[in-house]
Amino acid sequence: MSPHRENSSLDWWFKNGVFLLTGTFFTLVFLAIPFSKVGQLSSQRGEADWMLLATGLFFLSLPLILSYLPCTTAKEWLRGVLIAVVSLSLIEGIVTLRCWSSCCHSDIWLVENTRNIHFDPVRGFRMMPWPSRITRITNGKIQFVSSYQGNNQGFGDEVNFHPERSHPDEKRIAILGDSFSSSTFVSKSWPETIREQLNPGQVSILNFSQHGTGLANWWSLLNREILPQKYEVDLLLFAIYSGDLGRSFTIAEQRKGTHHLQSRIGWNPEGFPQSVSEALPKMQEVAPMASSKTFDDLEKKILPVEYCSKKPYLLSRLFNKQADQSKRPLGSIDSAPRKKMIADITAATKDLGSKVAIIYIPSREELLGLESHHRAETKAFADTIKAEYLDSSDFYRQLSQKQIQDLFYESDGHWNQSGTTYFAKQIYPSVKKWLDENDTTYALSQ
Repeated sequence: MSPHRENSSLDWWFKNGVFLLTGTFFTLVFLAIPFSKVGQLSSQRGEADWMLLATGLFFLSLPLILSYLPCTTAKEWLRGVLIAVVSLSLIEGIVTLRCWSSCCHSDIWLVENTRNIHFDPVRGFRMMPWPSRITRITNGKIQFVSSYQGNNQGFGDEVNFHPERSHPDEKRIAILGDSFSSSTFVSKSWPETIREQLNPGQVSILNFSQHGTGLANWWSLLNREILPQKYEVDLLLFAIYSGDLGRSFTIAEQRKGTHHLQSRIGWNPEGFPQSVSEALPKMQEVAPMASSKTFDDLEKKILPVEYCSKKPYLLSRLFNKQADQSKRPLGSIDSAPRKKMIADITAATKDLGSKVAIIYIPSREELLGLESHHRAETKAFADTIKAEYLDSSDFYRQLSQKQIQDLFYESDGHWNQSGTTYFAKQIYPSVKKWLDENDTTYALSQ
């Protein structure tokens, strides 16, 4: 090989190496990002991700564009680097502006500014009896726009209820759950669907479920409200989503400031706030409160661009790190106050005098094959409080991955309405069986 040919080859790599490396990097990132999490796959590819691929292909094509330009000096090589930097900056600007206008690189939670949620020292929070809307927008796609409001007891259920039976023959099911069992993110919760399937005149469902809550809030409801107010219950049903048993006491408030405020504040009841003034310093801003007009626009598919991310898209996409939810800790699960809560719940369920059952609700990731310790922990909890146990994972074994994914919002871990309805249909026979097995009606006043 002649020296001239060797120098020409070296010049070519000096001039084009940076383009090839940059283009390869962007293209590989495009291929890798959507497959980084179980259950997300191509559903996570938005418009800007295709722009990411276009950027990679652009840089890969630059060597062809510049192949006829000589590059024999360091100055010429630096010129090639400058072209790459300027090109990247222009592409970043175009993509970022496009994403800003379409929310394609944003994960936005908004709640309607109706001041609906008020702090409560026993429940953590209560809902007021007027409607309020909530939405999540991910990568420019509206996941849901749902409405919620409180009943006469301040829980997000469409039916009012009272501690006493409406008539002597009425059977009553009390449900303790989280957002999967409330109607916060869907138009009709599975307890509402079950209520319609049972005899409405003979069976009532008391839905105490609250979004974002878990073990500590259930402990407080049982020991500070359900038992003291002498609620008459025939079947107490815990609907436990993956991780709920690791949730400490959740508090929330919407009357102060411009954001929905919420936090989990630990396991020790002695440290639980008793007033709004005590609670506020412990809470964090979780979601902006938007105007009713913003939500009216969302109903028309008009995105609230003022809330969209303004970060440089390509850079933030490349260096953004998502937490591995499979390894998230349960909190201080071995703490003495938490163990005391479980012991108190065991005693409370015995004092309530009703049949007790636990339904385990797995996450989408678990249904798609992710290993989790939450199922075993929930079974151990059921054994501790001597409750019937049902793992609802069995409901999904005959479904394909695509069918499972279709039961959830595309970029949110909650069921959509189809998922909620499917669960209700599957769980109904077990609920009816548990209720029929408990023929005797109980009254706490006895």
